[in-house]
Amino acid sequence: MYSRTLQDNVMMRVYLPPCYKDMSEERFPVIYLTHGMFQDETAWTDLGAPAAADAMITGNQLPPFIMVMPAEEELTTPFGYVLANEIVPYIDSRYRTISDRRYRAVGGFSRGASWAMFVVSRNPSTFSKLAMHSIGDYDQDDFKNWIKKLPAELIPDIYIDVGDKDMSRAKSEWLDFTLTQSRIVHEFHLNEGDHNRAYWAANVRDYLRWYNIGW
Repeated sequence: MYSRTLQDNVMMRVYLPPCYKDMSEERFPVIYLTHGMFQDETAWTDLGAPAAADAMITGNQLPPFIMVMPAEEELTTPFGYVLANEIVPYIDSRYRTISDRRYRAVGGFSRGASWAMFVVSRNPSTFSKLAMHSIGDYDQDDFKNWIKKLPAELIPDIYIDVGDKDMSRAKSEWLDFTLTQSRIVHEFHLNEGDHNRAYWAANVRDYLRWYNIGW
């Protein structure tokens, strides 16, 4: 996809459920998944997300859904704006999506989790679900200001997880503490593992189950 904001192409992978062609009259929810540092649009495929989705959908464990996995290169780019204001409309115009906030989620691992937080905080009317898997750096004051000012009807469903051996574990625990203090309903999971591909791959099925709650 060509981005007018970036003046460059944005690479992405789009996962379509096995039934997409056969269910030609149906529209589907969309999960936007962002990757970590020094990775690209192949990251979530390498973690097994498409393969897990195929197995869980064909096994009637999950309803069918679309996944969009865009690439980003630097935190200094306006990628957050591009995701919400260019990639989402692009996907809605080319695939049979349910173009409604309730059926649109965004999540990521490591730096991708930071992007997911940033995107939802700036576009709360676009996404109804926010997942932060082993989140990297973020601005605590910015986060506190966001949840303080956010109207109740725009508070997203929130999922946080981190490995017990993750050196960045405190960043996820701070989010859990702050949301609890603010009485904002969310899920927090402290799992066995580190800040690496093995951890995210081991939990990818749990991630997909959570994204699909209510769909």
